[in-house]
Amino acid sequence: MRRPDRARVTEPGRSGQRNGIWKPITSILVLVLCIRSSDSSPINRQVGISENVFITVQNDTYGNEQRVCSIDSVTYEDGDSIPTSSPCEHCICRPPGFACTIISCEYRPGCKALKRSNQCCPEYQCGS
Repeated sequence: MRRPDRARVTEPGRSGQRNGIWKPITSILVLVLCIRSSDSSPINRQVGISENVFITVQNDTYGNEQRVCSIDSVTYEDGDSIPTSSPCEHCICRPPGFACTIISCEYRPGCKALKRSNQCCPEYQCGS
């Protein structure tokens, strides 16, 4: 039985790098794989799918290679926060991908939830 082909992402400047139509398709596949590998809701639901997502190697000030996340021409180092449009989602660069977590909010039955903009969890008004 034939195994399905897998998308292969290569680093810039390396042989085998995909060009033309394959570059955006590969980028989207990498983003989808990163989303599926995290235990949270998809980042694309919040900020849209970017065609410019890359994991690259760059040299630090001492000439050492380090892997970084590059999203829409913005470079994030390992452990850096990646901004999202949802205050309930926190994403960080974790080469060879990124990891996102969802903030859980406490639920108080019988209370009135007061949702504030740019705040993940509501404040509650309880009692009389």
